[in-house]
Amino acid sequence: MSECFKDLGIKLDTSCFETQQELYYFNFLTKVLNKDKIFEKNPKLKQINDVLPFDCALLVLKPFVTYKWHKDSKRGVCINALVSDSNYFTCFSKNYDKPGVQSDIIKLDYKKNNLYLFNNQIYHTVFNFEKERILFSCEFNLNKNKLSYEDAIKIINEKKDFNSFK
Repeated sequence: MSECFKDLGIKLDTSCFETQQELYYFNFLTKVLNKDKIFEKNPKLKQINDVLPFDCALLVLKPFVTYKWHKDSKRGVCINALVSDSNYFTCFSKNYDKPGVQSDIIKLDYKKNNLYLFNNQIYHTVFNFEKERILFSCEFNLNKNKLSYEDAIKIINEKKDFNSFK
């Protein structure tokens, strides 16, 4: 298992997206989504929300933009799915902050509409090319001090009727 991300083995049905609000959140155009509509078509997300409540939104990154290397200030872990067709790189680095001019990287090759558990406390970045990159993202109500990537995996695995990790 990767320390950076985990494919949850769940395909996201995007036909139910209903935007409730648009705002800017950490420099992303963010479209807050109606969770109840999402749960109607995505029951496994509802199962996760039952044990680890979250909010979900679409995060839009403009063409020919990069999001700087960072660890999230609030989130320890999230669930993401790339919902657009775009030319991009999403990378993690466990040694980005070490001295020197080179860092090891781990590339996340999103499969469109597949849900991934994403470790926000390992340095990560996005390089986007050509057209808007739209990411479905679930932000857990528990922040990085209360929910880690490892905790989320354990809690989801303990959910008896949720078997996508098996």
